[in-house]
Amino acid sequence: MKRKLLCLCVLSTFNLFAQTNLIQNGGFETWLNSNTLSGWTSENNVTQNTSYYSEGSKSVQLSITDKTVIPKILFQVPMEAGKTYTVRFKYKYQNSNYSGLHPINLKIEKEGSAMYISSNAFASNNNWTQRETTFTSDQNTSYDLSFSIFSIDNESFNVLIDDVEVYIEGSLGIEDSVFDKVALYPNPTKDEVTITNIALEKATVYNTLGQLVKSFSLNSSNTNNTISLGGLPKGVYYVYLINQETASVKKVIVK
Repeated sequence: MKRKLLCLCVLSTFNLFAQTNLIQNGGFETWLNSNTLSGWTSENNVTQNTSYYSEGSKSVQLSITDKTVIPKILFQVPMEAGKTYTVRFKYKYQNSNYSGLHPINLKIEKEGSAMYISSNAFASNNNWTQRETTFTSDQNTSYDLSFSIFSIDNESFNVLIDDVEVYIEGSLGIEDSVFDKVALYPNPTKDEVTITNIALEKATVYNTLGQLVKSFSLNSSNTNNTISLGGLPKGVYYVYLINQETASVKKVIVK
């Protein structure tokens, strides 16, 4: 009996502290083709790797053969002013030259914002390594989060990146069982979407490039709200459901 109660407590704690990742396709599982990553912008020698990954079945590989050609991936992360976010990712050097001459650069920036970070990651072996940092935004906007690699000595090397996460630091989140009750309909839709079974303060809509396309202020005393996606091009969109310090993401298709 004690063991069963302990298991129940552990499961409840896991649900309570579940956080919502603001990065879509942060596990790099979805690709349009072997060189085109869904939801991200990529430049110069960015490919899919199906042989080595931290979780799932894929990771993203950044390769450098010429120090003047910099590989880079970028995602636009929706953030709120005054909030501190935890940024976490995993990386793996595929070559033995994982020295300080071959850094992985994480950058978060937005034109017009005073807040900015640029930090380098290195390794001491060829194993998967996890890196974590924090970032405080000063605007209600989407910040550019990017990864790139550099070769100071012009040697070639490859780096794998996987499991990129961004979430509000210390957020508890609403229990998974609450979000499971949320309904969005109709989906697919041509215009209006009704959100039921949860009280919300705000809903924001992003396209697959991470660009904010619509924002709605909602009545937090009402568990039924309707938003309009009319005027948007056909395609997949991500609706962020926000209530105080918590958030959840739902996929909606506009037809």
